Amino acid sequence: HMVVRHRRRLLSVSLVNTYAAADPWAALVWRLREALALLEDPSTQRIAAALFLTSPHALASEPAIVDTLFELWEASPPDPVSYRRQMSFCAAHDLLHELQQIEIPALVISASTDLLCTPRAGEELAGAIRGRYVCLDDAAHLLTATRPGEVANLIEKHMQATETHDAL
Repeated sequence: HMVVRHRRRLLSVSLVNTYAAADPWAALVWRLREALALLEDPSTQRIAAALFLTSPHALASEPAIVDTLFELWEASPPDPVSYRRQMSFCAAHDLLHELQQIEIPALVISASTDLLCTPRAGEELAGAIRGRYVCLDDAAHLLTATRPGEVANLIEKHMQATETHDAL
């Protein structure tokens, strides 16, 4: 939304694990999470979040990630009404046509096993915004937490390329 509303204020954009419009898969995932939120069972919510934010590979390579998620959830549980509204918003989200007006250098990064923002959705976003697309293998939605160095490196290179382009 920021890219669409404030594109004249941006020199470039890096988008990580997001999408332009909720495809049928994403809409179903968000509707399921919204329905689970109606249960108002914190344990169910934590488990659902862990399943949707990680992957089998992520859990095998970093088993402590779930413990960290649970600790964070316990320390600062989401407001149930706001949480359901977020799920509803994510299911209805669609900026596909507005993004086609963006004319700034863009980098879109996806994770190969992201169930919330699938690689297919990342490719669609990159195509709409005419950006460079990168998909990291064996990574899930918590990409910035599990692979921060790789993500930072990709963004840094994108920013350097943007600075070089602007200097020309």
